[in-house]
Amino acid sequence: MSVQDAEQQMPMVDYYIEPNLADFGAQDFSKADSIISRGERAARLMMPLLQQLADSLAKPPAGPAPRALPPVDSFCIDHIQITGNQRFTAEEIIGKCNLKAGETYSIDDMQQGINRLVGTNYFEKVNYHFQEHGNQLTLVIDCLERAPTLLKTAINYDNYLGAGFLFNASARNLLLPGSRLMLTSTIAEQYRLHLNYLKYIDQQQRWAGIANFSLTRDEIPVFQDGRQNEAFTLIEALTDLRLQRRLGTDVALGLGLQREHLYFRSTISPQPVFEHLDYVNHNAYAFLEVNTLNRNIFPTSGTRLTFEAKGINNHRYGFEGFNSDTGLNADSLIAFNAYLKIGLHSQSYIPLSERASLTLRPFAGLVTNPSNTFGDFFLIGAPTSLTRRSIPFYGLKPNQVVAQFTLGSGIGYQHFVTSKLLYAFNFNAALVAQPGPYSGLLPQLDEFMAGVGVSGGYNSMVGPVKLSLMYPLSTPSGFQREFLLFLSIGHRF
Repeated sequence: MSVQDAEQQMPMVDYYIEPNLADFGAQDFSKADSIISRGERAARLMMPLLQQLADSLAKPPAGPAPRALPPVDSFCIDHIQITGNQRFTAEEIIGKCNLKAGETYSIDDMQQGINRLVGTNYFEKVNYHFQEHGNQLTLVIDCLERAPTLLKTAINYDNYLGAGFLFNASARNLLLPGSRLMLTSTIAEQYRLHLNYLKYIDQQQRWAGIANFSLTRDEIPVFQDGRQNEAFTLIEALTDLRLQRRLGTDVALGLGLQREHLYFRSTISPQPVFEHLDYVNHNAYAFLEVNTLNRNIFPTSGTRLTFEAKGINNHRYGFEGFNSDTGLNADSLIAFNAYLKIGLHSQSYIPLSERASLTLRPFAGLVTNPSNTFGDFFLIGAPTSLTRRSIPFYGLKPNQVVAQFTLGSGIGYQHFVTSKLLYAFNFNAALVAQPGPYSGLLPQLDEFMAGVGVSGGYNSMVGPVKLSLMYPLSTPSGFQREFLLFLSIGHRF
């Protein structure tokens, strides 16, 4: 049949090359080189004709150039179809993408929507494609969901918390659709426990109701003439209900109600004012959060800002073991009227090159409570935030300065030697008013402090590792100036 096929094909070709193989048979496999050589010689005899044919094929035919089709930079999506989902409804997934049927989107808009869906960490994999039916265009999003409950663990260490074990568990759509339950805990001497339940209210997932409960333990030092002469253990139990609105993907604002129970216990004091003291406060607050950081660990660009204004009203207080020998009146020391507390924390990274960034860190804290000298404050010290009252400051020990009012800022430079290894230089300064009774509209900012620090960081297998060497340039009166080290290993709470 091969011979018959060849006889039919030969009259149809323009050039036919047939080498002389008369002295070879079908079984002469060992003479393949000789057969190939004869074929090459026969082809070379026709090289001029073959070259002429090649030249004619290389020249495009005369005529107008083909018209390029206009680029497609946007689509009108008539329908959105979700496949592969089991626990999450199609409305939840579409809302997380922030896409609507019947709207026109650019390719970048659709890609950002898919990226937002992937960024939820709800799915192992997300694919998408388009289907066209007549004049209707359907966006098909195919999802592979993760396990309904995720459990994560990590170890961490720093000079304040000591060695700890970090535990996180999260569950989606527990009790109600469009919800997330998250439990985070640090098992250490200064323990942390945080329980969070979030429920989206609308299809676009811009409105959410959130319930929080947290329990923490911290050490609060008290310094006099630069030396620590007293310390308190503070245990805080906080119940929080809030309503928040998301503006885009980077901004959230909202209102909330809190019940906070503060329990103080004297641990180091030659003559403590009291043995135990506890407050129960009922608070109302408003907040604004902005997060445009390009990544959580060692970011290189973007801003993270938190602003909170809180009205605090004491529901009840009580104490045990009040020491009247101190000459203080218990009610005047502890009781207070309702007051306002304001906090602002911001950290921005401005890229200078592919590896270098300038960092800016303005901060402020105010407790407008002229009659109370103990109940509420900010804790300044250490290069990272340690508690919900913390203001990081290079040049101070953890929680070294207790402030009722502070205004300050920091500036720094960071440089990545490799993608995971960096060094940084930081300078910060602040004006401070320590807790105490005052007259007038605001406490008097009568103390100035400044400090510098040089740090090295590495993104390791167990999480970020950062070592900072710090020195105070100026401190509140009586504080000793000395070089300080602060080491942090692993993910923080």
